[in-house]
Amino acid sequence: MKQHLPENLLDRIIAEAQADDYALVDKPGGSRSLRSMSVTVSVFVLIGFLFAAASWQRQTVQPEAQDRRQELIDRIDRATQSAEAEQAAAVELRASVSQLQQLATSGLGEGFAEQLQAVQIASGFVGLTGPGATVTMQDAVPPLPKGVQPDEARVLDIDVQMVVNGLWQSGAQAIAINDIRLTSVTAIRTAGEAILVDYRPLEPPYVIAAVGPADLADTFAGSDAQAELDQLRRDYGIQSEVTGADTVTAPASTANLPTRADVLKGGQQ
Repeated sequence: MKQHLPENLLDRIIAEAQADDYALVDKPGGSRSLRSMSVTVSVFVLIGFLFAAASWQRQTVQPEAQDRRQELIDRIDRATQSAEAEQAAAVELRASVSQLQQLATSGLGEGFAEQLQAVQIASGFVGLTGPGATVTMQDAVPPLPKGVQPDEARVLDIDVQMVVNGLWQSGAQAIAINDIRLTSVTAIRTAGEAILVDYRPLEPPYVIAAVGPADLADTFAGSDAQAELDQLRRDYGIQSEVTGADTVTAPASTANLPTRADVLKGGQQ
């Protein structure tokens, strides 16, 4: 009777090796050691074949994957450098526009110029430097509090939002997170494990710089936001530090800002 062999290559190799071994058993004088040697040789041939195939596949695929990865990294680096250069140019242009606006409106009275400057500061159109406070937030470091998982020990977007709101309530006039100026249209969100500000990813530590009154740090220390920070440290090990400073800088925003505003009359909101 003709023996049916499996179609799978690996199964065929094993089946043929077993068939040869059984043939030796049927022959007179087929010794136990000879049969054992036949099986051993077949197994080693099979293992060698598999290792050769795997090695060939790794050698073929791995360099291509590495090349694609390096190409992607290079593209990201170039795009990041280009974006940073454009953002720096935008800041310079906005500063120039602000100076031109001040010159153009100088003949309209001191009160109008002050109002224009206040609007520019509030909208993030120009940078602001002065006294204020800095809040630095950092993920927890081992050992973590008992029962806390690593994902729970990270600074979240809601934690940053809480601190920002506390600084506004304490009297801040301008706030920047890792040198990204906050405006009325700024979004603080999470994408994956990264915190985004104006859709730009941040890396810890998160430095929240606020320009405001000289006692801004002391006022913040008595706020609900400070109590929340203390609770985050106790419960999850998240680190934070609040310091007052004579000079804090909130650079001009590089995001798209509103270019027109209408004044509603008659008490409309």
